[in-house]
Amino acid sequence: GGSVRSARTLPVPRGSGGLIAVGVDGDIMAGVWSAADAATAVAALAKGTQMKEMGSAEYTAGLFEEAASTFQAAAAAVTAAVPPRAPRSVLGLASDLRLALYLNLARALLSAGAPLEALAAANKALRIKPNAPKGLYRRAQAFVELDRNRLAQGLVELGHKKLAVVDLELLLKIEPDNGPAETLFASIRLSESPSESGSTGGPQESGSAVASIGVRTSTQFKNEGNAALAKGDASGALNAYAAGLEALGGDGSKSGWGYQLPVGKGKEGKEAVVIKDLKLALHLNSAAAHLSVPTWKDAVASATKALIIDPANAKGLYRRAQAYVGLLERGKAVSDLNTLLRVQPDNEPAEILLASIQINEHAEAQKMAADAKAKSQREWDHEEADYKAKMQKRVAQSKKEKERMEEAEAVAAAAATPATPSTGIAAAQAEAETTASANAAAAAAAPPASAAAAAAAASAAMDSMEPSTVTPLTTITEKPVAAQSMAPVDAAIAAALRAEARAIDKSASDLFRAKQLPSALSRFEEAIAVLAPLAADAGTLAQLSNLHVNAASCAIALKRHAHALAHADAALLLTPSSNTALIRRAASLKALGDFKGAKVALQAVLKNVAEGPEGAPGVLKDKQAALAALEKLPADTETADTGAVDTGAVDTEPVVAADTGKLRADTGAVDTGVANT
Repeated sequence: GGSVRSARTLPVPRGSGGLIAVGVDGDIMAGVWSAADAATAVAALAKGTQMKEMGSAEYTAGLFEEAASTFQAAAAAVTAAVPPRAPRSVLGLASDLRLALYLNLARALLSAGAPLEALAAANKALRIKPNAPKGLYRRAQAFVELDRNRLAQGLVELGHKKLAVVDLELLLKIEPDNGPAETLFASIRLSESPSESGSTGGPQESGSAVASIGVRTSTQFKNEGNAALAKGDASGALNAYAAGLEALGGDGSKSGWGYQLPVGKGKEGKEAVVIKDLKLALHLNSAAAHLSVPTWKDAVASATKALIIDPANAKGLYRRAQAYVGLLERGKAVSDLNTLLRVQPDNEPAEILLASIQINEHAEAQKMAADAKAKSQREWDHEEADYKAKMQKRVAQSKKEKERMEEAEAVAAAAATPATPSTGIAAAQAEAETTASANAAAAAAAPPASAAAAAAAASAAMDSMEPSTVTPLTTITEKPVAAQSMAPVDAAIAAALRAEARAIDKSASDLFRAKQLPSALSRFEEAIAVLAPLAADAGTLAQLSNLHVNAASCAIALKRHAHALAHADAALLLTPSSNTALIRRAASLKALGDFKGAKVALQAVLKNVAEGPEGAPGVLKDKQAALAALEKLPADTETADTGAVDTGAVDTEPVVAADTGKLRADTGAVDTGVANT
């Protein structure tokens, strides 16, 4: 190139056209054209030359479509590898190679029966070298074939032969002895009527006439494309629209036939406006055809070309927005729709599409949030399952340790037994020992029960109880008898068991609120079973009592009143002053027909309230609940009808702390009788 001060020559593979001068001190040093760029260009030119030779061989063998594909790929590769910033020497070699490839491509396409595509290839060759004789000849051939094909299809001619005459006259001025051009020119003249014959006056005098033929041709293709699209033939419509654009020069400023389109004022200015509007319509219709396929990216490209001609065009903005929605690029779609609504505030389709985008975005946001929540829940469930497995293992180990220590204590107690008792007593002890040994053997043979199994067994036992078998209130409200001495449980294991019971308690409370009552009751009783090894631990009494109260609430809701009574009494054995347990007991007794027992339990609540400290949390609510329940009892509790089973109107929600909303079992504090909030 001219900017190169000194150069070196790089050898090019054979057949690439000679040597390429690559700037060293100039372009390469300045960073305009690097050594890597030069290497890429050399490789592309060599590859393009090889592909040209390959395509020529395919053409000679009669493989016209394969040859066309080879020539087209080679031209695209050379164009991509040699940018406009390359040195002029490189650009010259690339232009010569591309010219030859496009000329060969036009010839192959003509032989393959594709005159419209051949016309486009010839136009590209003529853009590289405007008056190239082969380019003019190939284009004239394409014009003639276009009219011939239309006649064969029963369509009207569009005047392409006149354009072929223009090209051939120009060619014969450049090469007067060009035999093929003379032959084609003569054949056209022979096919014309006398009124059509005669020189067009040459291309310089025929620019307006050429433009008029281009507009007429393009309009015809547009109409044919619209008819095809109406029939659902998107492919045929797109081909027709592309032909119409090619007749108007494609996307460039010149017509597809190499002549300058009319510009300026007067008649030529009007023709320029007509051409502009026709191009706009063809791009808009192409976008509509792509949307019907759908090919979203091509629709965006066609709509964008229309908007380059008319940036505020409503159809262009709307169709590009539709394509962006299809590509899930909703931000761009919203931008186009907002622009459209500024131009046409009352455009109803745009308003509907914009609203649908916003609704979909909201729905997707909700779905993403739900998915994230579900994922978090799955992870939590997995962690909870692992934790439960570990806790169950620890509980089993704790039970085994407890049994081992009890056996050791029994052995020590037997060793410390005084002299042999009397014969009668000895016989009774022998019988007792035999029974105990049998029971122990049966217990050893049975598989160890899980916490859930133990809870189920306890539940079944409670359901089988009759009201008369439950400890009277006067007994259970006394201070509980000191528990039998049990082996102390390791502090870490005890803490783990309490934590596991709290987790199960929370899960059960959630099930209760969701009205899944049988599952909730089962979970509460499972938590009670988990705490069984800690029954002698004073720090566990309040937590265990609350679990019994919650289980009683579930049983009352399920109308399993004997079951509820057993749980309420178990809670009172642990915390005799629990007003909530007394209220649950009263509800159970009332439902079972023991109105007197219910009245005694409610009066015990009022007594606790009167003797307790003023202002204690939940005291007022406990008092109100007891008074309301007393009012619902029959006036004469001794002779009242006991045949009707009451459902228990007392609030049966699981016990929670009024101030924090957390389950009371979580606090470890002794139950103060706070009613559920």
